[in-house]
Amino acid sequence: MKIKYDMSKNYLKCYNEALGVATHKKKIFKNHNSKTHTYTYYGWLYLGIVILIILINYISYITVGYGWINHIMSYLGLLILLAIIIYFVLFGIRCYYSKCRLKKGTFCFDEEGIKNDSYMGIEMLFRWNKIKYIVVKKHSITILTDTPVFFFLNVDVKDELIKEIQKYKKDIEVIENK
Repeated sequence: MKIKYDMSKNYLKCYNEALGVATHKKKIFKNHNSKTHTYTYYGWLYLGIVILIILINYISYITVGYGWINHIMSYLGLLILLAIIIYFVLFGIRCYYSKCRLKKGTFCFDEEGIKNDSYMGIEMLFRWNKIKYIVVKKHSITILTDTPVFFFLNVDVKDELIKEIQKYKKDIEVIENK
């Protein structure tokens, strides 16, 4: 059976959700019901921590004066801010390169596993024993494997996808993580 997907309209939303799920898949493997957020959510959370460090540093400077703690806090804040900038730049680079090739495609399901050829025309086969979880989010469905590779689709094909996967692998766990 083949399932065609088209993520032309909401690609960045799907990619952001799927990357957040794939980044924290160890958390999902340990606790199946753990909630994950989008990839950029964690970046904004880190940015909030930097702002908090800067505020603490500023308040400390006003109340106590400039000391070694302020010096360390200043460097710590700058270091974390640099890490956050790198975090968002890497997300932008990932979006740019993946957006060029993964908007439309077809998944084929058979006794061997899941086949997909959306990555530069290379046909990839993932056997059923490699597929671990299906995570359903608000805009995307992420298929997690026990390898560094993950698949994601828009949520429009949810029922058809789950039916096909459970036809071949009945024990697959579907996690609603909205």
